[in-house]
Amino acid sequence: MNPKLQDQTDENNKSINTRIRSLFSSTSGVSSKIKSHEVLYVLAMAFLINFAFALFLLTWVKNSDLSNLPTEVFERFIMLFYFGISIFTTTGFGDISAKSKRMRMVVALYLILVVSGAISFFFEF
Repeated sequence: MNPKLQDQTDENNKSINTRIRSLFSSTSGVSSKIKSHEVLYVLAMAFLINFAFALFLLTWVKNSDLSNLPTEVFERFIMLFYFGISIFTTTGFGDISAKSKRMRMVVALYLILVVSGAISFFFEF
């Protein structure tokens, strides 16, 4: 490899490493720029958003929309809350999944909202 090109690559890597370290550096005695109260806020908002999503789905979803959906109301709510969390975290275990086109559209819109919300929070857009 060309020595000048190698030096430039090394400088770029150092610059990237410096930027990454600066995200986690401390200027106010806190070990990172994300403080504990911000993490709690994010977790509380995630819970509330998923709770509201489960309530919405409880009134809107049909048995033909999702697989493995229980019939009893409380069990159904718990399963829909679990479904929302698996979508929110983009885990998707596959034990409950969208079967209809309308449910796939709701899941897609929910994912877009979740991802855009996370990006706007963490990158301060």
